Amino acid sequence: MIEFFKFEGKLTLNGALEIVKRASEILQTERNINYAEQPLIVVGDLHGQFYDLCYILQEYGSPESFK
Repeated sequence: MIEFFKFEGKLTLNGALEIVKRASEILQTERNINYAEQPLIVVGDLHGQFYDLCYILQEYGSPESFK
């Protein structure tokens, strides 16, 4: 498919609907809530901010400290 789209291949309406249908079937089987044991610290996407990661690890400890 990648090669098809690289050369400006067009997706038909039926093809797009089939992709949406299959994706919907897959997503319906996924859990939408994940449970985790405490203690727990949630960190958002750091966008490559290394120094922010260092600060978080300094303040809250490394992941190994929560085992």
